[in-house]
Parts: sequence; structure tokens; C-alpha cells
Amino acid sequence: MDLAFEINMAYGWIAIGLVLSIGLILVLIRPYWAFLFGIFVITATSLNVGIMRTEELGAYFNVMDACTLVIILAALLEKKRTLLLPAPFVILFAVLIMGYLNSLFHVRTYEYFYHSLQGLRMGINLPLLIFLTANLVQDKDKVRSLLLTLVLAAIVAEAQHLFMAVAAKGVSEDLVRTGQFYRSGSDLWLLAGFYVVGGSIPRRRVQIAIGVLFLAGFIASQTRSMGLAFIGALVPYYRWFLKGPQAYRWQRFKGLIPVCIIGLIMFAVVGLSAVISGYAERYVKTVETGEGNESRWNALRVEIEAWLDGNPLIGRGLTFYAGGKFRGGLHGGFQGFGIAFGHLGYVTYLSQLGLIGFLVYAFWLPLVIISRARLLLQQPHAPPEVVHLAAVTGACFIYYPLMFFFSGSFLVGCYVPGILTGGVWGLTSLKSADSRVPTVEPAVPPKKIAGTIISKPL
Repeated sequence: MDLAFEINMAYGWIAIGLVLSIGLILVLIRPYWAFLFGIFVITATSLNVGIMRTEELGAYFNVMDACTLVIILAALLEKKRTLLLPAPFVILFAVLIMGYLNSLFHVRTYEYFYHSLQGLRMGINLPLLIFLTANLVQDKDKVRSLLLTLVLAAIVAEAQHLFMAVAAKGVSEDLVRTGQFYRSGSDLWLLAGFYVVGGSIPRRRVQIAIGVLFLAGFIASQTRSMGLAFIGALVPYYRWFLKGPQAYRWQRFKGLIPVCIIGLIMFAVVGLSAVISGYAERYVKTVETGEGNESRWNALRVEIEAWLDGNPLIGRGLTFYAGGKFRGGLHGGFQGFGIAFGHLGYVTYLSQLGLIGFLVYAFWLPLVIISRARLLLQQPHAPPEVVHLAAVTGACFIYYPLMFFFSGSFLVGCYVPGILTGGVWGLTSLKSADSRVPTVEPAVPPKKIAGTIISKPL
């Protein structure tokens, strides 16, 4: 039994008890605060804290589940003008259920059943948070408090990241990779250009310090897919997405420049230049060929073969991975954590959910969210909070799809994308557009976007 497991069991009751106690009290007196509390804990804690549990409850209820319960209760008790049913929630939920039922056809033991349920449990976070946030965040004041909560959570997460990295390995070029902290979305705030809500860049020194922290955590993670996606997202984000009635592009890009300059200088001053050079060397290995589990080319070949060997339309099941420990070979079983686990997100969509899941997750979802976020950004008199939400959401759905070429997918712990999507959806939906985001311009003719008519300027 490893140390992390012992700690999780020893402190599980305390962690779960604290989250439920604080969360349930807030649910009764301030439901929206309870929602923000749950969001903060989910995005600010490490993977090890999030999965803290007890022997009595087992793996079926941990700290993350306690946060989700608090958020759901907050959504039920918070007063709303209307109930929204976002299209991403409905479609993603349907695809996930299809994949889960497909997985159940392969169930032979309790272990198989548990991992099928685990896959559904991870994938459901994205559509669930879209639904809950869309129904809770429907005006600019709530947008502001939500963004501040997410930024504070990202600061706490990256502070933990750096502390644990140094404590575990010391300051060296072999700085430990704790990539689970990218759940906080700190890389998105970095890409978006500035971090705390405001019309320009308020409290410039504070914001630059936050940006340097995020950049340090970004480099310390040593995750190549994140770096490649960040670089790849710069041009479409700043040249196309931010193009609008205001000077969004330069206004945000000028916040990124001093962060990068100061951050790189500080790395050199404190003797961490080797970390940067070591990170650069890792990029060379991204496209190397070979037969091992680390070779993405090999993973691509094996996963494509596994997809074609199954049902090309609906895939092999929600938690299928070729070459996994439960399979007994390439074609002989089900479930596992083998050849491409955590890599090649688009091939994962194919092997798990087939062409249906691939089209939904790889194309429809990013495109429909980007179109809504860009519509919100184009409104010439939208408040700074709303502009900021739209900008970060656009950065999210340009950056993450690029990263999923190499690592990850929307089927795992995607908390921040779901929250941002819900916020944008709530502001651009038909019934929440009226008087939620005030403008000084007269109404314009209805405009059709992503299946919803917006009857007034946002």
C-alpha cells in the first residue's frame, strides 16, 4: 500500500466532512456561494486531494463527488428566472450513455463493471457542469464572481504545483511533472492575455505576478502537448477570435509579453534555465517512432486497428483502450490502461465512441462553443466581465482541441471547459439574453446562432 493511498484513507473522512459541512451550510443560506465553493475546491485541489475517500465508502464517493453534490444542491435551491437545457448537455450526455451501454456488453466481472462506471463518472463532468453553470450564471455580476473564483482557484493550484514539484525533486532539470494541476485552467488565463476582470489591465503588477506564477507552473509541468497547443493557439486566437469592434487583440497580447519576458528572466536568475532547455529537448521525442507505449505513432497505429476491428460507428465502449492490462492482447478483451491511455484524444474518441463520438467531441462541441463565445465578444457594449468570459472560453476551445492531438480528451477531468461553456450558454440563450447583459444600443433584428435565436444585443 503506497503512501498516497494511506493518506487518502486516513484523512478521507475529514476532507469529505469539511466539504459537505461547509457546502451544505452555504446551500441553505447562500446557494450561489455554495456553487462557487464547490467550483473552487474542484479546480484548486490536486488529484490526490480530489480522490480522498474512506474505506467504508470505497471509490464510489470521494472529495470530488462531495463537491459535485454541493453544486447540484446549490443549483436546485438557487432562484432562477428560467430553466435552460443546453444542447451540449443533451448531446454529450446521450453519447456518453451510448458508450456506457456499449461498455456493459463486455462486462464479465465486477472489475469490468466498476471501470465502465468510472468512465461514465469521469466523462459526465463536462455536460453536467455545462447544465448547472448555464442555469446559475445568467447575469454579469455572477459572471464576475465566477471568474474571480476560477482565477483564485488557479492561483492556489499553481502554488501547490510549484511547492510539490520542488519538495519532491528539488530544483533541477528533472523537475517533477504534476500535470494534474492543469485542471485549474491556469494555462487558459495565460493564453487569454490577462487574468482578473477589468476593461484594460487593472493592477498591472499583481496581474503580471499572477501570470509569472502560471508561466512557471506551465513550464514546470514539462508537458509537451500543453506547450505545443499553446503555441499553436496563439495565431488563431489573437489574429481571428479576438478580432472585433474593440481592440481586444493588442489589449490582451500586451499582457502576455511582459509575463513571458519577466518569467524567463526569473527562471535564469534562480538557476532554472536547465528546466527550459530540458523542456525543449522533450519536444523532439513527441513524434519519434517506435513500438513502445511512449510512441504516439505506435499508439495511433494500434488504436486505429482496434477501432476498425470493432464497431466503427459506435466504438468499442466508453473505457476501451487497446493493449490494456485486461485485454490479453490486441483483440482479446476489454478495458485497460495500455497503449494510448491519456494520449491522442481524437483516436480515443474513435476507439471508445466511434464516428458518432468523434464528430460530436472533436468537431461539433468546439465549433458551437467558439461560435457562441465569439458572438458574445462581438457585442460592442458588453461589460468587461462578459468580454473576459467570452475571451477565456474562446481560448479554451481553441487550445484544448489542439492539445488533444497529443494528450487528453474531453472524456476525462474537464471541469473548467464545462464551467466556461455553461456561463457562455447562459448569457447567449434566448430566455436569458433579455436584460441580463445591459447595453446602451437599441435592439437589433434577431440573429440565429448555434441553434438559438438571440433577440437583443448582448
